[in-house]
Amino acid sequence: IITSILLFINIGRKLKIKKTEHKNLLLSWEIEKINSENKLKNAHHSLESYKDYLNEKNTQINRGSII
Repeated sequence: IITSILLFINIGRKLKIKKTEHKNLLLSWEIEKINSENKLKNAHHSLESYKDYLNEKNTQINRGSII
């Protein structure tokens, strides 16, 4: 009976460890996803800023060629 109890406790601990490792892995992936989304937002913002800059320069060039 004692051996069965110890075996049961040991299996329970192993399951708890596996569950914790799985949660940690999921959290790690979630953090990586958030970081990737932030990088994408920053890149998008940079591209939008550069696009606005180029549009402004094109407008200035067009105004200069009209005059």
